[in-house]
Amino acid sequence: WVAQGYVHNRWMLGMALENELYAVVKSLSSFHLFFEFTITPHRFCQFVSWGCMSGATLYLLKKFPGKTALTFCTLTPLWLTLTAGYIEYYPLIAALLPCLLAYSLYSEKMTTNTYWLIGLASAILAAAYIGFIPIAAIVLVYFLLRQPANFIVLFLGALVSFSIITRLFYESPAHYLSSLPASMNLGDTNSVVQYRGLAASDSSIFFKISYALSWQHTKELLRMYFVAGGLVHLSALLYILIANFKSLPKLLIARHNALLTAITAWLWFYFIFMIPKLGPVQDVDLFFATYIVTAFFLGHCIDALPHINKKRIYALIAGNAALSFYLLSVVGIDKISA
Repeated sequence: WVAQGYVHNRWMLGMALENELYAVVKSLSSFHLFFEFTITPHRFCQFVSWGCMSGATLYLLKKFPGKTALTFCTLTPLWLTLTAGYIEYYPLIAALLPCLLAYSLYSEKMTTNTYWLIGLASAILAAAYIGFIPIAAIVLVYFLLRQPANFIVLFLGALVSFSIITRLFYESPAHYLSSLPASMNLGDTNSVVQYRGLAASDSSIFFKISYALSWQHTKELLRMYFVAGGLVHLSALLYILIANFKSLPKLLIARHNALLTAITAWLWFYFIFMIPKLGPVQDVDLFFATYIVTAFFLGHCIDALPHINKKRIYALIAGNAALSFYLLSVVGIDKISA
């Protein structure tokens, strides 16, 4: 998209910023001061993807040292694949959620200025990716309930930031929001043959409940999670939830963990019910946020339950990440699924 300067409203903010950066790099290539260089759009997108993911990995691990949640995020098979120069939009925004969760869980006492920043973060989420709009709403509701006295600061921070962002990179906030439904592929629009007729309605982006909860769809979900999220992550999470079913509920609904629990729950609903329009093979990266946040959730649970053997789980997840990264990057999910 950088070659044409195209900005799709579903991925507005990241696309617009990458286009601007490419225009700057392209203009610099015309100044042959000491050496001549050229960069193709393909190579540029690879470099930006690598830079965003590598930079985010180093920043998170340095800013919040010793946090299992962030270590597990960076060992997610899809995270590793996105870091390897994956040419897609998702590497530009994949680190937004772990950054938000890390700051909400591990930061010091919040001030009024912090709530301005939370409003800004919510606006960035909503403008960066259409799939993040519900998460931005969850963030606003959570912090509103946490500190009602800062409602005005939080609301104005989000509204003003969103208005400025959409005015800078799109025609206007109203035009941006009104244009979204037409780009959401509602019903059977652009669905692969195997999913036609399975939408909940002509105006829905979700499966019918009967198919979403079917054994056929369960097999598709497990296959996607195996190569992109890592079944060891999922198995370890299920073990922790089952083995600590008495103590975990109180932990997960505790005030400081409620945001992580709510976002994880939403992303699993999205993972199960959302229609991957290109099919479970080609659209495996559609659920990048589910894989990453689930890994964060798992790591956070492990840190909160000190009796768990961390070294054993670390070894399993590191091995699984290496295998899955190889399968995704070298073999290819299409061949795995054949």
